[in-house]
Amino acid sequence: MASPLSLRLDDHLRSALEQEAQAQGVALSHLIRTFLEQGTRDARRARIRRDSHNVAQYIAQEPSAQELMRDVGGAHTHGA
Repeated sequence: MASPLSLRLDDHLRSALEQEAQAQGVALSHLIRTFLEQGTRDARRARIRRDSHNVAQYIAQEPSAQELMRDVGGAHTHGA
């Protein structure tokens, strides 16, 4: 179930959000929820990409990690 969240917005940002909500024909709360949902998805994807990059760097620099990948890896370790 949804619960309320209180945000403090300056007049300029609130006005811009209200104009965008009106242009899209949605309520201000719906627009903000949509933005927050998209921002959360984008942040999660960025974190996953960053973590994947860090793992790949570690594997590239650590012989024991490379050996582990050869032992348990998949198609990417067999030149496919």
